[in-house]
Amino acid sequence: MATSTVNQVLTGFDVTVSIDQVAVGRAQAFDVEIKQGNDFVFQQGTRRPVEIKEKKFEISGTIKRMFINTDLVKKMLGNTNTYANVTPYFDMQGYFKNESDGSVKTITIQKAKFDGWKISTALEASIEEDLGFKALNVVIGE
Repeated sequence: MATSTVNQVLTGFDVTVSIDQVAVGRAQAFDVEIKQGNDFVFQQGTRRPVEIKEKKFEISGTIKRMFINTDLVKKMLGNTNTYANVTPYFDMQGYFKNESDGSVKTITIQKAKFDGWKISTALEASIEEDLGFKALNVVIGE
């Protein structure tokens, strides 16, 4: 019997960040946004569109509180000190556990690159860090 995904509670989120299939870090959370712009096509002499044309997909998002092993990243880039000037592609895989039946669902972000970094602090000495990224592909699976 198929279960409804509407009422499932997904917990136990865990994110692994990897470069060339080697885990180099972990993150507490990430947001993914997939946009596809659409354009209206008008026929000459009409006021209403006759078709909607699809444009390219854009995949972007943010990672919250990421912990990266910089020694591993350095090793993967040939032990050079120029890794700050080169942004490698990375993959992320997040795991969601469904408490009701014990199943695990995954979301994989493939071939992503960082494009922004934000850090904010509060009076209570808490630090929040967000890293923006753009990706080439997202796979959602069981």
